[in-house]
Amino acid sequence: MSISMNEIFDGLPRVRLNFEGRARVARNSGRAAIWGTILCTYVSPLPELAARLLIKRCIFVMYLKYNLPQCHDQTQLTNLDTNRIAELLEPFLIDSPLLNKTCHSERSEESGLGSHASLSQPQLENISAYIDLLLRWNARINLTAIRQPEEIVTRHFGESLFAARHLFPKTTTREQSAKPARCEAERPVQAGQSLSQSVIDLGSGAGFPGIPIKIWAPEITLTLIESNQKKTTFLREVTRALTLTDVNVFPGRAEDYANPGAEVVILRAVERFESILPTATNLVVSNGRLALLISDAQLPTVKRLIPNFTWTSSIPIALSSNRILAVGIREP
Repeated sequence: MSISMNEIFDGLPRVRLNFEGRARVARNSGRAAIWGTILCTYVSPLPELAARLLIKRCIFVMYLKYNLPQCHDQTQLTNLDTNRIAELLEPFLIDSPLLNKTCHSERSEESGLGSHASLSQPQLENISAYIDLLLRWNARINLTAIRQPEEIVTRHFGESLFAARHLFPKTTTREQSAKPARCEAERPVQAGQSLSQSVIDLGSGAGFPGIPIKIWAPEITLTLIESNQKKTTFLREVTRALTLTDVNVFPGRAEDYANPGAEVVILRAVERFESILPTATNLVVSNGRLALLISDAQLPTVKRLIPNFTWTSSIPIALSSNRILAVGIREP
């Protein structure tokens, strides 16, 4: 049985040890070869779990002692703590005065201040783990052109969570019965209605906005549609690492997705945007919502291409001069 060092300690020289006594080194270090041979001698009689622990400890000592080259640039790894992540995401979770004018005037009149949503500590820890995975995988495959952790938080997670809080507002049953929905984009779950809603993220890429929406609203059933096989492998790894449930990764084109549609279909930064819109509309069930994270210049084209949707007032995305959340309701 062979053990890959990448499975044991990511970022260290790749040394494969064979329990029959052979060692092979896949990185350029003669000292690593010597250590690999020594480890084989002592590891052979041990159970696999004990062998893995011994190898991890010895290779780490070897890495420190001989300053072996790293597989990944350490600058790629995030050192953001959850407090900093929460600080960066705050503008996307609070209503700005501009938002209050467009869709939340009632809320502004009632309180005088924008309402504020927050993330729990487990949610922030999931986001931190997601960023680490994204940076590690991005060194091997092209998941995102954004490399800086703080920019990843604001550009990817911020925009995704902005959509999440409007599509799935955290409203209690008592609040729902006391007040009507502030706008159609924010359609809270009504009493007696199932908390679980089906969501399709079309052209998910590195998982945005679908996986952050799942982190925000864990009760939803999420389908990630992505045709790039390497990216679908990454999406499955994120789902596994974050222990997310009710997440399905469809490795193919949206045109080939034959399963039932969803109550919410969302698109963000997809290629061939205009040509994919008809496919996206076909995936929305009757009275379901199509949510688009687009530029304001694209909205007239959207309304022209899919006239059988009733469009709510577009919502400007925080910290952006031209990005909006547009939500259309499919007519019965």
